[in-house]
Amino acid sequence: MNAEDLIYPRSRFQVLRTLNYSETPISLHEIVDRSGLVVGSVQSALSWLLEAKVISTQKLNNRRCFRIKNKSVIEIVSKLQNVLAPMELQERAKQYQNRARNLLEDIEDRVRIIHKARSSMKL
Repeated sequence: MNAEDLIYPRSRFQVLRTLNYSETPISLHEIVDRSGLVVGSVQSALSWLLEAKVISTQKLNNRRCFRIKNKSVIEIVSKLQNVLAPMELQERAKQYQNRARNLLEDIEDRVRIIHKARSSMKL
């Protein structure tokens, strides 16, 4: 197993990232909720990671919970998170700026329409 196996497909890395953020073992549905992935993608990723002995399972409250057991994988995922987090933050900031710009343009258009409607009613 090499680092590429951990980051591709994207769902595998998202599952590892979710598990790495959690301090305790978490269930399939928690992984789905936290990662934003669909159940099938998470199940496929978990299956591969279990087979590769990257993660382990344990029963908590009658639920099968998962956690990363390989210390070198934890290091790799942590380093990747440290690099990707600022980039993702910048990307989100750009998206919010674009949304704000579009909303401002929409508001300005509506103000013009209202102004025109009011001036036409005065006649």
